Amino acid sequence: MANNNKKKQILSVLFLVAVIVVSSLSSVLIYRAIDKKEDTKIEEVQTLTDELKAMMEDEDVSIEEIEKEFGKTLPKLEKEVATSFIDSLAYLTHYNISIVGELNEAEIALVYQSLDQDGIYNPELMTDESLKEKLGAIIDYHAIVSLVNGDIIVSVDYGYFLDTYGEYMAEDYKSIFAFYEKEQKEDYINSETNELLCDVVLERISTLDALIVKYSSSNLKDVYKSTKDFYMKEYLGLYSTQRVYDDELKLKDYIVQSYKKVADDKESPIKDEISNILSAYEKNGYVRNSEIETLLLSATNTTKSEYDNVKSQYSEE
Repeated sequence: MANNNKKKQILSVLFLVAVIVVSSLSSVLIYRAIDKKEDTKIEEVQTLTDELKAMMEDEDVSIEEIEKEFGKTLPKLEKEVATSFIDSLAYLTHYNISIVGELNEAEIALVYQSLDQDGIYNPELMTDESLKEKLGAIIDYHAIVSLVNGDIIVSVDYGYFLDTYGEYMAEDYKSIFAFYEKEQKEDYINSETNELLCDVVLERISTLDALIVKYSSSNLKDVYKSTKDFYMKEYLGLYSTQRVYDDELKLKDYIVQSYKKVADDKESPIKDEISNILSAYEKNGYVRNSEIETLLLSATNTTKSEYDNVKSQYSEE
């Protein structure tokens, strides 16, 4: 695979915290927060990290050899340091996925025919040997191929990293991996009706809000916030407008009912925002106007220019 020629370049970026934010699991952004506290490591730990870093930078060392060394070394490291190595391996998976590139329509059709009852790709069901080999290569590097929200996705297998290295991960980092793993296995869009599954969206918003509070000093706080904003934009119709509005930009009934439920829920972290937005809708016959749009942008921490940049794209879905 082409990653061997690029591994030194990619894996030299150690002691970083990288998180892949799955925005509807179709586009991936990498956030990296630099750890500048290396000088606090004791000499023994520094030696271990230097040796493992050198191994990961060696173009002739396989992933299997690296993971074997992980098993010996990670238990001896502080979680913050161990997490940085786990991060680098997860990023390498993401990099390998990018090398393979997107599947074409014919390949996607074949993958659909090769899903198990849980919507996970099963190589034993694949009839095309070339595609089977192509997907097998990245799955060996800990990718997952699955059906989510009606679409086939190829992503980092967060469940693998949690199961294999979870005990060595920093808790904030582990929490976002757990969140992403759930995204990979649970729809938030009804693929038959193209409607939001509001309870799922609201549960994710609440989870992220709790993480923002719990890990308020974490390097990942902006990741939690941006992911929460993504789901708020979906819920409020700033992204996929046809799931929230009719052709006249009037709220669909199921969305109105969901907003009313949130406005009555004293435990909801977005009760106040939704109550204000719902009140504005009620005054305007549940049709969006400029005043309501301003409230929506405020609730999702979105500027007008940012919204204008993506509005046309999502309106055409």
